[in-house]
Amino acid sequence: MPLDAKVAKPIDPNPKSTTARHHSSSRWQSEPGSGLFVWLSWVVLTVVALGYVARFGPRVPVWDDYDVIPVLTGHRALTLDWLWSLHSEHRLVLPRLLLLAGFRLTGNDFRAGMVLNVVLLATLAAMAPVTLGMARQGRQFSDALYPLLFLNLGHHINLIWNMSVSYLLPVFLGGFVLLLITVRPGLPGIGRGGMIGLALVLLPLCNAAGVALAPMPALWLLGVSVAHARSGSDRARSSGLTFALLAITALALSMLYFHNYERSLHHPPPPGLWAIARTVLQFLGTGLGSGGIQLGLVGGGMVAVLIVAAFVVIMRSALVRPADRTRALGLLACWGAMGMLVLGTGWGRAGLGDLAGAQERYVSLATVALLIGAVAFEVFGPGATARLVPMSLFCLLCVVLWPNTFSSIESGRSTKMQSESFVTDLRSGVPRFLLVRRYTPFLFPTHDELTEQLTMLQHAGIEPFDRLAPDPTFRKLQVELEPSRLQLARWKGRTMKSLGVDPQVDFAMPNTSQFVAGIRLRYHHFNAEGEPARFKFAWRRPGQDRFPADQEYLAWALPTGAEKTTTIWIGEPVEAIRIQPDNRPCHFTFEELSVLVP
Repeated sequence: MPLDAKVAKPIDPNPKSTTARHHSSSRWQSEPGSGLFVWLSWVVLTVVALGYVARFGPRVPVWDDYDVIPVLTGHRALTLDWLWSLHSEHRLVLPRLLLLAGFRLTGNDFRAGMVLNVVLLATLAAMAPVTLGMARQGRQFSDALYPLLFLNLGHHINLIWNMSVSYLLPVFLGGFVLLLITVRPGLPGIGRGGMIGLALVLLPLCNAAGVALAPMPALWLLGVSVAHARSGSDRARSSGLTFALLAITALALSMLYFHNYERSLHHPPPPGLWAIARTVLQFLGTGLGSGGIQLGLVGGGMVAVLIVAAFVVIMRSALVRPADRTRALGLLACWGAMGMLVLGTGWGRAGLGDLAGAQERYVSLATVALLIGAVAFEVFGPGATARLVPMSLFCLLCVVLWPNTFSSIESGRSTKMQSESFVTDLRSGVPRFLLVRRYTPFLFPTHDELTEQLTMLQHAGIEPFDRLAPDPTFRKLQVELEPSRLQLARWKGRTMKSLGVDPQVDFAMPNTSQFVAGIRLRYHHFNAEGEPARFKFAWRRPGQDRFPADQEYLAWALPTGAEKTTTIWIGEPVEAIRIQPDNRPCHFTFEELSVLVP
């Protein structure tokens, strides 16, 4: 990798060439009052983010938070095997450790990870104006772009979800690497290069996004180590060896990530190039928050233009400014890492539907693209673009600030209402099966696993779950396995062979006036792909002529194979049930279909 021009002489680990200094000082002067404006913005936005967590953060685990509950409650040992195990397509070594530590240090306060999320974003939002001010030797009002980028309430879903630390750690570490590379030209010394290397080692321990962001900057650091080794200075050679070890470790962990890797079966493959491109543009647009999502492909298109232009200005600097080539190549490596993240998201999520990339949980990840675009123009932008592009981006974020805030308040109120309602029901003695029925999918997407997780929390004596009321004793009534209606399927014996998308089978209940706690189903399921069933279950109360949407249960990853059992909790009289065993051709054998009655 070509680096700075002359490496034959001993290298000052922190060089500032006359050309680079002149370039910086001739273009920048601190704008009066800009420092106060930027830091006041940072303080206000940080306080607002912490206040949002305090006001709306649920005091109970939700969705992927339950990944750490078996270890937290002592039902599973904290082992290297568990830390390295896959959660969907992610290995969450560092997020799991941080969440366990946070919960235990706070006496199992399930908002600990939320506070950590704010701290990570606030730290990055503070680091950006500091490092860029050092890089250009001056401050400007548009530096408030970075607190606004990382602390606006467009991040609201990630602020009040503990496991979002797995999204925010790659953003923080990737941004940390980018800003350390940017802070000054020339080869990094042992301190700066060592911190870059440590961050790169940690990235593959975060999740799949970390694996995308680590390799290219690690290759750049490996090139830096070679330049140091060729310098002839013992100190530089020692630094080069350290950088090489860190870079190789980061690369090795990135490759090890895929050892015994299994693709997530509930993420279908992309249906085509247009679906991938659409998902990429949607993902890029989410970096602007809810306002960017509302702009649709237009928002993503604007961000795409920014990052393409950033590539051009970085390449131009690498070619025409030899004294600053190391920094330009480092930023180019970060640009490539961001490209891997964006394309990986497009490829991995395109099969999930027309809006697969327009998910609010992606907001934080997508800010990586905006950060690289802004920094590229701040440091290497020709002429007026160095000021115009960051200021334009700052103005755009101001425009979408209100839709981001409005969306966050609506979402926060809904989350708070459901969380408080659950705790109230729990403390008032509502039995476990009814809690599972009422608060799926808010707490967790499936009945079976939520039942198990609540029981673990109860047995561990963790408040408020220690008050969990037990289920009554149930008796089973067998349902006659004679379909009352069949759609897109054939029935033979006890086996349903589906013939197309969304097959359905209806069964009548034996006693329509009786209270049904739940339905227990023992089954065999097989499909050509060997993937979990995309299962749907609905019921109709006496007097209803249809199956209402609020009387429906979805389990999009119902286990496939032989001798499987699932329980669907209902908690009311039932006249008929409807089952979609999968949304594709499959064989589904009903070994047992039982009504559970208190």
